[in-house]
Amino acid sequence: MIELVIGAALGALVSILIAEVYHRRSSRDFNTIIGRLQEKNEKLGKMIANLEGWHELHYEDLQTIRKHSVAGTPDDPEYPYK
Repeated sequence: MIELVIGAALGALVSILIAEVYHRRSSRDFNTIIGRLQEKNEKLGKMIANLEGWHELHYEDLQTIRKHSVAGTPDDPEYPYK
């Protein structure tokens, strides 16, 4: 009977030890992955800000092109017969 109790206690101790080792390893890996994701998130934020700047620049160019492309046509708001 005592062997059964000692075996159960040693089994529980080994199980706890193995669980602790894997828990620490997974926590370390998790923190590494989170760090990589934060770096990528910062890069994406910079890329989005850059794209927003390009969008504004191209939008202004598009408005200028539209203004000149409709000059003298019926779509022109200053068409002489309106």
